[in-house]
Amino acid sequence: MIKKIQPILKKFYPVQSFSLDVEIDNRFSTLDSELKQQLSQTHLQLEDYYNVLNYFIEGIDAYKLAEKSGVLYPGVAGTRGVGVEAFEGFARTAPTLALFLSKGHGESVTLNNGKKFNINSHLVDGISSGVDPNSEGYWGKIQDLDQRAVEAGDIALTTMLLTENKPDCFNQQQLHLIYQWIDDINNVELYGGNWVLFRLMVNVFLHSHCQNRQLKIEQDFAKFKSFYRGNGWFGDGENGLLDYYNAWQMHYYLFWFNKFYPDHEADFIRQALKEFTDGYQYFFAAEGIPIFGRSAMYRYAAPAPLVLQCEYDPSTAPVARRALEVIWQHFTLNGGIKGGNFTQGYYGNHPDLMENYSGRGSVLWSIRSLTTAFFFPPDSHFWQVEPGKLPIETGDYAISLDKAQLLVEGDNKAGVTKVTQLHPPFQNLRSESKKFASRGILLKLAETLLRRPLRKENLAVKYGRKTYYSDRPFYNHDID
Repeated sequence: MIKKIQPILKKFYPVQSFSLDVEIDNRFSTLDSELKQQLSQTHLQLEDYYNVLNYFIEGIDAYKLAEKSGVLYPGVAGTRGVGVEAFEGFARTAPTLALFLSKGHGESVTLNNGKKFNINSHLVDGISSGVDPNSEGYWGKIQDLDQRAVEAGDIALTTMLLTENKPDCFNQQQLHLIYQWIDDINNVELYGGNWVLFRLMVNVFLHSHCQNRQLKIEQDFAKFKSFYRGNGWFGDGENGLLDYYNAWQMHYYLFWFNKFYPDHEADFIRQALKEFTDGYQYFFAAEGIPIFGRSAMYRYAAPAPLVLQCEYDPSTAPVARRALEVIWQHFTLNGGIKGGNFTQGYYGNHPDLMENYSGRGSVLWSIRSLTTAFFFPPDSHFWQVEPGKLPIETGDYAISLDKAQLLVEGDNKAGVTKVTQLHPPFQNLRSESKKFASRGILLKLAETLLRRPLRKENLAVKYGRKTYYSDRPFYNHDID
């Protein structure tokens, strides 16, 4: 009985260090404007993305905790607590840094103050501290319905990338503690939908380190595959909604699954990615994307699947490079990055746009498009070709994704793309529910008293509109 009501009671618990104010480091008074200037040029080259990574490493250096396993950024809190948010701050940049290292982009970065930031040491020391129960930086055991299970996916991926590049980067005792900590994901309850992918990645890691997880891997993959709708799109769970998690989560993790467990369902994974990107490329405009669904603050990660498809079809690289640069340019020039991190919103900070579970470090999933770009070595075709043109930059179109029940249209003259849902959800709700609702004074006061976020879900606005536009984010207009 207690176990059943505990999730309900948790909704009323005060959040650890909810009102903690982390100040923006002084170095960003100049670094913020410098980054905007660097991304203002017509086209971005590899060196420009190195500058972007250097900026985020400055953020890691500015806000990392002494225990090495956490990075606590400025911003508003979510429901998970400050310890988990610092864990997110470490884990969500870790695969980016591991790929930068393992794909020959560099081993260290020189910070603005002249100090060297050693990537391998940062990752190995941080992970070793986080999984050690005797360390002050211990992340804690993975519990039922726990955010730590989410971050375990990135820890598994990072460790595989590091050990693939340098097998002895962890000693045997450190590896034993990693196995012990991460294997707890197999002994707890998880949410459904895309959470299956975190356990899938963990078990691929354990399997690659001589621990047989074949049966569990294949069961979880079959479960996730059952969410497939067609045209490359997955629902987020059985009868789940369609959203941009397909871009920054579903195909992202399926790509890594295929790389580290290549003999299972490879044809399905690659075909799904191809079909997804064939239609998805039409979403992109020079001035944004037709955003819909939850977690809009992950907007920088939108080009990730287009970048990944270049591994299987190099001819798609010019469009992928263009999509990558327009996203990084457009959002950065419109308040998307500040103080060493992405802002918690769409254009600038916008807490009411955030889900209640999202906090200070959550937004760093936005870096996944940069992560995928660093998968390609400096001398690869991806970096040698010039950015091309987006479909919207070459003409008008209307593309039907019949199985996903979406219509994607582009107006070349206006430079605008839009996505129409043929059968949008939440149609039984009154029209007022489809207007974006922010917290009022009373809710903000209640947050202060209860010490936890009370942001409104706005699901009918995020998912229930008939049409979404690249130039009019759903929270900023009431037109359906």
